[in-house]
Amino acid sequence: MIRFCISVFLLSIGLVQNVQATPPRYVEMREELLGWNDTHLFLLRSVEDNLGFHSVTLSETYLISRDLRTGADERGWPVMRVMDHGRYYFQDGYEERVENLNMPDRVNPFDILLWRKAYRVLPDTVFMANDWPKTGVEDTGLLAAHPDGVSFVTLETVMGHVRDSLQRNKELIPEAMVEHDWTDVLQSYVRILATADFALEAGCEVGVATYAWGSDAPTAIARLDCADPEENGGFSYWTVFPVK
Repeated sequence: MIRFCISVFLLSIGLVQNVQATPPRYVEMREELLGWNDTHLFLLRSVEDNLGFHSVTLSETYLISRDLRTGADERGWPVMRVMDHGRYYFQDGYEERVENLNMPDRVNPFDILLWRKAYRVLPDTVFMANDWPKTGVEDTGLLAAHPDGVSFVTLETVMGHVRDSLQRNKELIPEAMVEHDWTDVLQSYVRILATADFALEAGCEVGVATYAWGSDAPTAIARLDCADPEENGGFSYWTVFPVK
Protein backbone atom coordinates (compact mmCIF):
# COMPACT_ATOMS: atom_id res chain seq x y z
CA MET A 1 0.00 0.00 0.00
CA ILE A 2 2.82 2.39 0.85
CA ARG A 3 4.54 1.64 -2.46
CA PHE A 4 1.27 2.27 -4.29
CA CYS A 5 0.79 5.65 -2.56
CA ILE A 6 4.37 6.65 -3.35
CA SER A 7 3.87 5.68 -7.01
CA VAL A 8 0.66 7.72 -7.23
CA PHE A 9 2.39 10.71 -5.58
CA LEU A 10 5.34 10.59 -7.97
CA LEU A 11 2.98 10.24 -10.95
CA SER A 12 1.00 13.25 -9.77
CA ILE A 13 4.19 15.31 -9.53
CA GLY A 14 5.09 14.35 -13.07
CA LEU A 15 1.63 15.36 -14.35
CA VAL A 16 1.83 18.73 -12.60
CA GLN A 17 5.26 19.36 -14.05
CA ASN A 18 4.00 18.52 -17.54
CA VAL A 19 1.04 20.87 -17.18
CA GLN A 20 3.19 23.68 -15.85
CA ALA A 21 6.08 23.11 -18.25
CA THR A 22 7.06 26.19 -20.22
CA PRO A 23 5.62 26.03 -23.76
CA PRO A 24 7.74 26.88 -26.81
CA ARG A 25 7.96 30.49 -27.97
CA TYR A 26 5.18 31.14 -30.48
CA VAL A 27 5.24 34.21 -32.72
CA GLU A 28 2.74 34.77 -35.52
CA MET A 29 2.64 37.76 -37.89
CA ARG A 30 -0.31 38.41 -40.19
CA GLU A 31 -0.93 41.17 -42.75
CA GLU A 32 -4.41 42.30 -43.82
CA LEU A 33 -5.00 44.46 -46.88
CA LEU A 34 -6.52 47.67 -45.54
CA GLY A 35 -6.53 49.70 -48.75
CA TRP A 36 -4.42 51.30 -51.49
CA ASN A 37 -3.91 54.45 -53.54
CA ASP A 38 -2.12 55.04 -56.85
CA THR A 39 1.33 54.32 -55.45
CA HIS A 40 1.10 52.26 -52.26
CA LEU A 41 -0.61 49.41 -50.46
CA PHE A 42 -1.68 50.00 -46.85
CA LEU A 43 -1.48 46.92 -44.68
CA LEU A 44 -2.50 46.24 -41.10
CA ARG A 45 0.14 44.00 -39.53
CA SER A 46 -0.77 42.12 -36.37
CA VAL A 47 1.72 40.17 -34.27
CA GLU A 48 0.97 37.74 -31.44
CA ASP A 49 3.74 36.49 -29.16
CA ASN A 50 3.19 34.14 -26.21
CA LEU A 51 6.63 35.08 -24.80
CA GLY A 52 7.09 31.41 -23.90
CA PHE A 53 4.16 31.28 -21.44
CA HIS A 54 0.88 29.37 -21.45
CA SER A 55 -1.58 32.19 -20.81
CA VAL A 56 0.25 35.40 -21.79
CA THR A 57 -0.01 37.08 -25.19
CA LEU A 58 1.78 40.22 -26.37
CA SER A 59 -0.28 41.72 -29.23
CA GLU A 60 1.10 44.44 -31.48
CA THR A 61 -0.52 46.16 -34.46
CA TYR A 62 1.16 48.34 -37.10
CA LEU A 63 0.15 50.13 -40.28
CA ILE A 64 2.57 49.52 -43.18
CA SER A 65 2.75 51.40 -46.50
CA ARG A 66 4.28 49.29 -49.30
CA ASP A 67 5.41 50.60 -52.68
CA LEU A 68 3.36 49.22 -55.59
CA ARG A 69 6.33 49.52 -57.96
CA THR A 70 9.13 47.95 -55.92
CA GLY A 71 7.30 45.90 -53.28
CA ALA A 72 9.44 47.44 -50.53
CA ASP A 73 8.05 49.12 -47.42
CA GLU A 74 7.93 52.91 -47.49
CA ARG A 75 7.27 53.38 -43.77
CA GLY A 76 5.34 52.09 -40.79
CA TRP A 77 3.24 53.49 -37.96
CA PRO A 78 2.52 51.97 -34.55
CA VAL A 79 -1.19 51.43 -33.88
CA MET A 80 -1.59 49.40 -30.69
CA ARG A 81 0.47 47.35 -28.21
CA VAL A 82 -1.21 45.44 -25.39
CA MET A 83 -0.39 42.56 -23.05
CA ASP A 84 -3.05 39.93 -22.31
CA HIS A 85 -2.15 38.46 -18.92
CA GLY A 86 -4.63 35.60 -19.34
CA ARG A 87 -7.74 34.47 -17.53
CA TYR A 88 -5.89 34.06 -14.22
CA TYR A 89 -4.49 37.58 -14.24
CA PHE A 90 -5.76 38.39 -10.72
CA GLN A 91 -4.00 35.38 -9.18
CA ASP A 92 -0.82 36.50 -10.95
CA GLY A 93 -0.97 39.92 -9.29
CA TYR A 94 -2.47 42.06 -12.08
CA GLU A 95 -5.44 44.35 -11.54
CA GLU A 96 -6.72 43.99 -15.11
CA ARG A 97 -6.40 41.26 -17.71
CA VAL A 98 -5.40 43.56 -20.60
CA GLU A 99 -2.57 46.05 -20.06
CA ASN A 100 -2.12 48.98 -22.45
CA LEU A 101 1.63 49.29 -23.08
CA ASN A 102 1.21 52.90 -24.27
CA MET A 103 3.19 52.78 -27.48
CA PRO A 104 4.29 56.34 -28.30
CA ASP A 105 3.33 58.08 -31.56
CA ARG A 106 0.57 55.60 -32.27
CA VAL A 107 -1.89 56.51 -35.01
CA ASN A 108 -5.42 55.82 -36.16
CA PRO A 109 -4.81 53.89 -39.41
CA PHE A 110 -7.87 55.39 -41.10
CA ASP A 111 -6.50 58.88 -40.51
CA ILE A 112 -3.42 57.84 -42.50
CA LEU A 113 -5.60 56.43 -45.29
CA LEU A 114 -7.50 59.72 -45.47
CA TRP A 115 -4.24 61.67 -45.53
CA ARG A 116 -2.76 59.44 -48.26
CA LYS A 117 -6.01 59.52 -50.29
CA ALA A 118 -6.56 55.78 -50.37
CA TYR A 119 -9.53 55.06 -52.61
CA ARG A 120 -9.85 51.31 -52.07
CA VAL A 121 -10.50 50.78 -48.38
CA LEU A 122 -11.37 47.46 -46.75
CA PRO A 123 -12.01 45.63 -50.03
CA ASP A 124 -14.69 43.00 -49.48
CA THR A 125 -12.89 40.60 -51.83
CA VAL A 126 -9.48 40.34 -53.42
CA PHE A 127 -10.26 37.71 -56.03
CA MET A 128 -10.26 38.63 -59.71
CA ALA A 129 -12.77 37.64 -62.35
CA ASN A 130 -11.65 34.66 -64.46
CA ASP A 131 -9.34 33.67 -61.61
CA TRP A 132 -6.61 36.14 -62.63
CA PRO A 133 -3.86 36.46 -61.67
CA LYS A 134 -2.92 32.80 -61.32
CA THR A 135 -0.11 32.43 -58.81
CA GLY A 136 2.33 29.74 -57.79
CA VAL A 137 5.24 29.07 -55.44
CA GLU A 138 8.53 27.58 -56.62
CA ASP A 139 11.84 26.93 -54.88
CA THR A 140 13.36 29.96 -56.56
CA GLY A 141 10.50 32.41 -56.04
CA LEU A 142 6.89 33.31 -56.83
CA LEU A 143 5.15 33.68 -60.17
CA ALA A 144 1.92 35.29 -61.29
CA ALA A 145 0.34 34.53 -64.68
CA HIS A 146 -2.05 37.16 -66.06
CA PRO A 147 -3.46 38.30 -69.43
CA ASP A 148 -0.36 40.47 -70.01
CA GLY A 149 2.12 37.64 -69.47
CA VAL A 150 3.92 36.13 -66.50
CA SER A 151 5.56 38.06 -63.66
CA PHE A 152 8.18 36.49 -61.42
CA VAL A 153 9.62 37.61 -58.09
CA THR A 154 12.77 35.86 -56.92
CA LEU A 155 13.17 34.25 -53.52
CA GLU A 156 16.03 36.65 -52.78
CA THR A 157 13.83 39.68 -53.51
CA VAL A 158 10.84 38.47 -51.48
CA MET A 159 12.80 37.44 -48.40
CA GLY A 160 14.95 40.58 -48.66
CA HIS A 161 11.78 42.67 -48.47
CA VAL A 162 10.51 40.63 -45.51
CA ARG A 163 13.80 41.07 -43.61
CA ASP A 164 13.84 44.80 -44.35
CA SER A 165 10.22 45.12 -43.23
CA LEU A 166 10.95 43.34 -39.94
CA GLN A 167 13.94 45.59 -39.29
CA ARG A 168 11.85 48.69 -39.96
CA ASN A 169 9.19 47.32 -37.63
CA LYS A 170 11.77 46.82 -34.89
CA GLU A 171 12.81 50.47 -35.14
CA LEU A 172 9.24 51.61 -34.37
CA ILE A 173 9.51 50.30 -30.79
CA PRO A 174 11.55 52.39 -28.33
CA GLU A 175 14.46 50.42 -26.88
CA ALA A 176 13.17 51.01 -23.35
CA MET A 177 9.97 49.10 -24.21
CA VAL A 178 11.61 46.06 -25.80
CA GLU A 179 11.72 43.28 -23.22
CA HIS A 180 11.16 40.51 -25.75
CA ASP A 181 12.17 40.95 -29.39
CA TRP A 182 9.75 38.96 -31.55
CA THR A 183 11.42 40.21 -34.73
CA ASP A 184 14.46 38.01 -34.02
CA VAL A 185 12.20 34.93 -33.88
CA LEU A 186 10.71 35.64 -37.30
CA GLN A 187 14.06 36.71 -38.75
CA SER A 188 15.51 33.30 -37.91
CA TYR A 189 12.65 31.58 -39.73
CA VAL A 190 13.00 33.88 -42.74
CA ARG A 191 16.71 32.99 -42.90
CA ILE A 192 15.77 29.29 -43.11
CA LEU A 193 13.52 29.96 -46.10
CA ALA A 194 15.92 32.39 -47.74
CA THR A 195 18.86 29.96 -47.62
CA ALA A 196 16.74 27.13 -49.08
CA ASP A 197 17.46 24.94 -46.03
CA PHE A 198 13.69 24.46 -46.00
CA ALA A 199 11.96 24.40 -49.39
CA LEU A 200 9.94 27.56 -50.03
CA GLU A 201 7.21 25.64 -51.82
CA ALA A 202 6.87 23.28 -48.84
CA GLY A 203 6.73 26.05 -46.24
CA CYS A 204 4.68 28.69 -48.08
CA GLU A 205 1.63 29.08 -50.28
CA VAL A 206 -0.20 31.95 -51.94
CA GLY A 207 -3.40 32.68 -50.05
CA VAL A 208 -5.11 35.28 -52.24
CA ALA A 209 -4.15 37.47 -55.20
CA THR A 210 -5.57 40.42 -57.12
CA TYR A 211 -4.69 43.49 -59.18
CA ALA A 212 -3.97 46.92 -57.71
CA TRP A 213 -4.45 49.55 -60.41
CA GLY A 214 -1.93 52.32 -59.83
CA SER A 215 -1.46 55.52 -61.79
CA ASP A 216 1.24 54.05 -64.05
CA ALA A 217 0.36 50.40 -64.64
CA PRO A 218 -1.60 47.55 -63.06
CA THR A 219 0.26 45.54 -60.43
CA ALA A 220 -0.47 41.98 -59.37
CA ILE A 221 -0.34 41.52 -55.61
CA ALA A 222 -0.53 38.31 -53.59
CA ARG A 223 -0.46 37.31 -49.94
CA LEU A 224 2.27 34.80 -49.17
CA ASP A 225 1.36 32.57 -46.21
CA CYS A 226 4.31 30.80 -44.56
CA ALA A 227 3.94 28.29 -41.73
CA ASP A 228 6.82 27.50 -39.41
CA PRO A 229 8.15 23.98 -40.12
CA GLU A 230 8.41 23.44 -36.35
CA GLU A 231 4.80 24.62 -35.87
CA ASN A 232 5.63 27.46 -33.51
CA GLY A 233 4.52 30.43 -35.57
CA GLY A 234 4.72 31.81 -39.06
CA PHE A 235 3.87 34.88 -41.09
CA SER A 236 1.87 36.28 -43.98
CA TYR A 237 3.27 38.94 -46.29
CA TRP A 238 1.76 40.84 -49.25
CA THR A 239 4.07 40.60 -52.26
CA VAL A 240 4.09 42.81 -55.36
CA PHE A 241 4.45 41.49 -58.93
CA PRO A 242 5.05 44.37 -61.38
CA VAL A 243 2.99 43.86 -64.54
CA LYS A 244 4.60 45.33 -67.66
